[in-house]
Amino acid sequence: MPVYDQIMKRKEYLENLLEKTKHRLDAAPPGKLRVSSRCGKPQYYLKTDFTTADGTYLDREHMDAAYVLGQKDYDRKLCEAIEKELGAIDRYLRSLPPVIAEDIYNRMPKSRKLLVSPVVEPIEEAVRKWEETEYEGKPFADGAPEFYTDKGERVRSKSEMIIANLLFKEGIHYKYECPVLLTGFGRVFPDFTILDPRTRKEVIWEHLGMMDDPDYAASALKKQAAYIMNGYFPGENIIFTAESNDAPLNVRVLKSIIRHCLLGEE
Repeated sequence: MPVYDQIMKRKEYLENLLEKTKHRLDAAPPGKLRVSSRCGKPQYYLKTDFTTADGTYLDREHMDAAYVLGQKDYDRKLCEAIEKELGAIDRYLRSLPPVIAEDIYNRMPKSRKLLVSPVVEPIEEAVRKWEETEYEGKPFADGAPEFYTDKGERVRSKSEMIIANLLFKEGIHYKYECPVLLTGFGRVFPDFTILDPRTRKEVIWEHLGMMDDPDYAASALKKQAAYIMNGYFPGENIIFTAESNDAPLNVRVLKSIIRHCLLGEE
């Protein structure tokens, strides 16, 4: 994702957060929290008269007020930090040159592009090369159920179809069942291999869809361990999701994973 797009996403997130926090501050009661310590234990006081240093002691029966005032103080500091960051973002955007490093190659005429190996390759070009790299996936068994994604490719299950369609809808580039060799385990065919546009690195997504089956679950756990031993760590370069009859696929969870792990949203 280009730097400009990342910054605009951050700005939008901060503006929404600032609006919610200010709304909470407007509803907060008057006064300020003072915290002191006695015998190693915190004591809380409500200050409404700022000409004195003390305040009204909040005993256990009035701890709700302490929580509200503590949140108020946090929200106030949060607003200050957000406003400073938004100011820094606005200053950066005002000073951002019309052409950044990633734009240079794109703006060159085709005749000149033929003579150049770009040091900073445009993400569109990197994606094109990545998608054009051929691979041989795992064949489908005769008579196997047929599920087709919005992208027009065949997958093995309804759950895989749902995940693929969510990725496609978000414009996330992926390959289905692109083989990976795991040392000590053998060749595997992860459900999805995704190109992260922010880092230009691959992220694997394995969906474990039959966790009710003891043999399947045991094999899945061995495969998880093999991935980790080969340098694939959950939350970094591999995503694991799972389902069973009692815990079916949750689309809201999938969307949250995509937003957080692949789109970089907070």
